[in-house]
Amino acid sequence: MKKLLLIWVLVAASVSSLFAQNRTVTGKVTSSEDGGGLPGVSISTKGSNKGTTSIADGSYSISVGEGASLVFSFVGYNAQTVAVGNRSVVDVKLSVDNTQLSEVVVVGYGTKKRVEFTGAASTIKGGAIAERPVQSFSQGLTGQAAGVNITQPNGLLNNPPVIRVRGLSSLSLSSFPLVVIDGIPISTDNVSANSTTNNPLADINPSDIESIDVLKDAASAAIYGSRAGAGVLL
Repeated sequence: MKKLLLIWVLVAASVSSLFAQNRTVTGKVTSSEDGGGLPGVSISTKGSNKGTTSIADGSYSISVGEGASLVFSFVGYNAQTVAVGNRSVVDVKLSVDNTQLSEVVVVGYGTKKRVEFTGAASTIKGGAIAERPVQSFSQGLTGQAAGVNITQPNGLLNNPPVIRVRGLSSLSLSSFPLVVIDGIPISTDNVSANSTTNNPLADINPSDIESIDVLKDAASAAIYGSRAGAGVLL
């Protein structure tokens, strides 16, 4: 009888110890910029393969052991490791990783990390154009990307400039590269050095530009076809 009682005591102690070591931690992951919840954040226990992801409003729930630390990681944000301690609620604010964002290149059908991109491309941040005292998009682009030559053929008001991305110098054919704004191609078919048409880019406010990706090589033709023969401005 004493042996049976001792066994039950040992089992109860083991179960109690197991529940004491593992507990559920909840919380919410938000952006440090606007305080909005971040869905899809990866939350894992450091040193183990246990993990979960945050839901639409940024909240999460995970089971942790004694002395655990949680690792929060999300694309475009700095990863953060937080010691749980005795807390049952752990809220985290993630800051934007500006370095990681600058390594992303828009390639027409999506985005690629710059280290994975094998083509010739230049990226210009919108701030570099907005800070310049210019009146047009083309003036702000001048001197911002290697291999992109921009000249004004005459002094006519609102006359389109000559933009050469791939070295084209035809006086009769269009000198404009293909311009794509938010996924929509802008018609520049009738624009050339001796053209008298209005500048199709004159309506673009330089302050509204977030970034410009210049695709320079022939690989862009695989995405946009012959229209990309003079390069692409995204």
